Amino acid sequence: MLGRTADLSHLHHLLRQPDCRALVLLGPAGVGKSALAQQLAHQPPLGRTPLWVSLADVATADSFWEAFGRASGVAVPAVSAVLGQRPWLLILDGLDHLPNSAPLLAHLLAIAPTSQLLLTTRQRPPLAEAHLWRVRGLSTTAADLAENSAAQLFLHVANRVNPSAPLRDTAMPAVLEICRQLGGNPLAIQQAASWVRVLSCAAIAAELRHNGRHLLAESNLPAAFEQSWNQLAPAPQAALATLAHFPHSFTRAAATAVADLALPTWAALWDSSLLTQLADGRYHIPPVYRLLAPPQLIPPAEAGARLAYFYAELVAGETAALRGGNLAGAMVILQDERPNWGASVAVGGGAWGNGRAGTDGHGAVPFSPHCR
Repeated sequence: MLGRTADLSHLHHLLRQPDCRALVLLGPAGVGKSALAQQLAHQPPLGRTPLWVSLADVATADSFWEAFGRASGVAVPAVSAVLGQRPWLLILDGLDHLPNSAPLLAHLLAIAPTSQLLLTTRQRPPLAEAHLWRVRGLSTTAADLAENSAAQLFLHVANRVNPSAPLRDTAMPAVLEICRQLGGNPLAIQQAASWVRVLSCAAIAAELRHNGRHLLAESNLPAAFEQSWNQLAPAPQAALATLAHFPHSFTRAAATAVADLALPTWAALWDSSLLTQLADGRYHIPPVYRLLAPPQLIPPAEAGARLAYFYAELVAGETAALRGGNLAGAMVILQDERPNWGASVAVGGGAWGNGRAGTDGHGAVPFSPHCR
């Protein structure tokens, strides 16, 4: 469980709380929800018996109870009696495969009144009693390998796949780049590391920059994205396609302006793990989904103009702030947003040529070389 010590500590604490009837591990595909649940099953709260129920092939109420029968080793009519006999830790892995789960979960809590539910899912379940824990990718920022859990995972898999040629220190810059491009997603990192049997780490990093979907096609990530997309209503689908214009993380203000996001639409994307929040408070579409380059994430042409106008005005305002003496604040904002406003020039240069983006009368943006 590389890089998960803090998560496990917090989750154990939550499971010990008397009001915690249900704990949800929520996050995008491949981020490690099931691995965390397995670890919790090995060390359940005192007095609880873990019962693992896979919902990967469950789509109906009947198959839901059949899965419980298989897991507990009894016929379906006896499931209720078994679940009421002792305090269980009932682990439901892959709840997002089951539509309309609310009545089933409510019934489960009723027939197992001393038990707890531990749910893994990409979609927030409609369960008022649930405590929610968002599972994020492994750490990718530390240059020190001892603190970079994503890089440690890559090396572990790579050296297992190709033990006759262990990676050298010269490969580390490429390894770090690979892990950053994949957003620390453990499944994607393992999939990428498996390619060391035929590619160098530098070649894997280059492939991810230009055609990453081929490296990840053998995983379940494409199917997971497709399922999450199909569960969205048209408005969140359109918003997500528009947000694909952002090449970098973005603020909620930027997303709202460019994608015309109403709060319910934002909530739908957030609850589906199709938007995730970074440690600095900014948001992004999970990098592994972007690398797959699904046709659903081809942004509409008109969204490019909105992106360009937003960043033209932002850069103009921050440039004025620089000249007005607010050097530190403006520099931070411009640095954080540089990849986005750079992309906005490419997709909607008209907004940058009409004077809105600049203060020299020609649409040019005076910019400090220190922000390059």
